[in-house]
Amino acid sequence: MNTEGEFRYTNGAAIDIDLSKDRINSVLIHEFTHSQTYSSTTYGQIILMLEKNELFHEKSKLFKEILFEYMNRMQERIAVNIEVMTECVKEGFSAYTTAIEKLERRNKKYYNYFRKLCCINGKVKNPQDAEQLSDILIKIATLALNVNPELIPFDKINDPKALKTYFDDPNNVALISPNKRFDILVNVIFRNNDNNNAIENVLSGSIELERMYDYEYIHLVAYQRVLFVIKDSPIFDRLAKRLESIGVLQFDIEDGKSLTVKPTRLNENNNIYFCKVKDRKKFNEIISEQKVKEVFVQHMLGGFEEFHVISVNGYKCDKKIIWGLILFDDTQFYNMISELPCNIVFNKTKLMGKDGRSIRKMVRKLPIYIYMDTPILSALPFIKSFFFSGYYGFIDLKNYSIFVAYKRSIIFFADIIFEAKKAINTYLGENIEYIDNLNEKCDVAEVCRIDDECAEFELTRVEDLKII
Repeated sequence: MNTEGEFRYTNGAAIDIDLSKDRINSVLIHEFTHSQTYSSTTYGQIILMLEKNELFHEKSKLFKEILFEYMNRMQERIAVNIEVMTECVKEGFSAYTTAIEKLERRNKKYYNYFRKLCCINGKVKNPQDAEQLSDILIKIATLALNVNPELIPFDKINDPKALKTYFDDPNNVALISPNKRFDILVNVIFRNNDNNNAIENVLSGSIELERMYDYEYIHLVAYQRVLFVIKDSPIFDRLAKRLESIGVLQFDIEDGKSLTVKPTRLNENNNIYFCKVKDRKKFNEIISEQKVKEVFVQHMLGGFEEFHVISVNGYKCDKKIIWGLILFDDTQFYNMISELPCNIVFNKTKLMGKDGRSIRKMVRKLPIYIYMDTPILSALPFIKSFFFSGYYGFIDLKNYSIFVAYKRSIIFFADIIFEAKKAINTYLGENIEYIDNLNEKCDVAEVCRIDDECAEFELTRVEDLKII
């Protein structure tokens, strides 16, 4: 069965670009539930922090996989139940029963996640019930996931097997395992029996109840605990800095949930091979061989901002190849891009937000492009500021839309679902002028071509990248 959506940790949520229209809102709710329960709780943030550093720190990767194992079941039960109950909230009880029937036919695994909470979803008789029970489920999940981080012995355990053994200990499981904690809470609140009743352990394993929605505190205690995991790394300071950005991205935008997902090609075979280029001479030779000459500037990684990777996309023996040149300081990088006689496409907004106007003056070919390979929500403050008094519009394609902002030969573009357009219009207000015909300001066909190439070479999963 094809993947409909995917929560990609710190890279946000994605939905399949070919997802049928009647499934978009449901998958959006499902993935948003994951995003909400990860980013706003201690256990969720710990996993996000470990994932953030897994490329650079093997222990972070292994510990993340273990913690994920003790949380994933309750995550999916929560997400699929809220997804289906939202059908009742929006469309009524008959739509709810239809959604259950469709779920059973479409995905047996997720139907089983749904029916395991029949003690909750079986109480839904009308939209009011569904809305109330969805709210209760989120509150139960919040309590289950707000584990006291001090009870996870990262300061004493360095071995993944020992960590798993600690989680499996019957004396610990109700204290620190969200799966178990969630089961106990559901049993106590909805089943009214004495089985699996260790509610005292759930409460004693939690952060203080008055801190459940104190997001600064939640981030701080999660951050302090994860520092023990990376203390053995020779690049500790860099890894610690990368953790600072983890947390709740709060927004007050009508229909804002639609901004938290990105349409992408989830079900394509997307193996991509990265080939490191040894020097600038070789890199220039690769550019000269390209039919369409353009260079991609990769996103600056937190903690490694002085390193820059510029790349060229292409094919070799039917394989997607990214040829990348690594530059080790700002001087090398700016000298390089000032000499390139081709299109330059920046991945994400970090570098352009820092030096965008200077970069515009030094490049040899305009316009400059900025591509967003993650959900647009985090880029909206940049767009509102950087493109103030500029222009924006939408390029509507078959299954999704490309948002485009333009000002003084700098073009930002990002793939969005159609439902996000209203929220973007609301957020940008009168700060940026909306234009219906983008061809008045930029080459729409060229934006579509570059967007398609970016999507073609976009990593949907870390394991898709092969180093050669």
